[in-house]
Amino acid sequence: MSLKEIFSRKVFVGGLPFDITENDLQNTFIRYGNFLIEWDSRSSDKKYRNFWIKPFPNERLILGGGNQLTRKGYAFLIFDKEISVQHLINETFREGLHYYLNISTAGSHKKVQIRPWQLSDCSYIENPAEQLNPRYTIFLGALPRHIKADMLATILKDRFGPVCYAGIDTDPTLNYPQGAARITFRMYNSYVNAIKNRYITIPNDGCTKRLEIKPYIMDDQQCDNCHGKFCARIPAPLFCPDITCLQYYCEICWTLMHQSTNENSFLRTLHKPFDKRMNLNGWKKVVEYNGIPPNQPSDQTEPIHEWMCRISGIRLYILVMMTR
Repeated sequence: MSLKEIFSRKVFVGGLPFDITENDLQNTFIRYGNFLIEWDSRSSDKKYRNFWIKPFPNERLILGGGNQLTRKGYAFLIFDKEISVQHLINETFREGLHYYLNISTAGSHKKVQIRPWQLSDCSYIENPAEQLNPRYTIFLGALPRHIKADMLATILKDRFGPVCYAGIDTDPTLNYPQGAARITFRMYNSYVNAIKNRYITIPNDGCTKRLEIKPYIMDDQQCDNCHGKFCARIPAPLFCPDITCLQYYCEICWTLMHQSTNENSFLRTLHKPFDKRMNLNGWKKVVEYNGIPPNQPSDQTEPIHEWMCRISGIRLYILVMMTR
């Protein structure tokens, strides 16, 4: 046994018998240590024992021992201690790359798959001495939870070009995958190529899954146009995800670059930004941006002196650019 933590305390158990109950799971796994049972990880509010869980479409539920409702197919075990997972893995048998354990119920005896998450699979770094450019990072959501960082890096590298970093987002308490990842490319062209393609297909337990590729948006970035000159160096609240932009903007520069009528910005009037202020939990895509700050009614007018300062600043910037 290793004193160093190797696995997440959360373990996936798949291929459960149709008549499995929580008592069966307790009898099988309690010898490795205390644990909680999670029947479905898609909702953190519906996860531990003694909860009646609403079934998802086409999913069979069975009334288990002790009048507890159990879910067919799979469950997650959350152990109190990581060493319990090490004990469990040491008692499994392997077939190919997978771990299995025999489990018995009142009406059956079969092997079930034990899928631990190894902490070292959370990240992949091509060269630790290499300096990464976070502006070349993409975001992937709805990621299958068994996909490892190095596997993801290989898939993206083969499709778009050299990858220098891949990171799987994990739960801060259990260090278990949350179904999202960030990948940083070595070159700008690879990053743009990935954004331009928009989708990537990855293997998923004998089949494939199509994932949407999005630019990874960072906090505390200065406006890429004025570099803070027009916004008192306050971090830019807007990001344009269009392939021709991929830039951070303050409000004034967004207007300059996207809403003016000169020929260089005509097509940019159709761009829709992500606005940091629209969502307390992060960036949110704005369906239609008209320059009005969030949570402010559209018929609410600016104080005249603020409006004049804003317009004067825009006009001054345009005049300076025209005289260059």
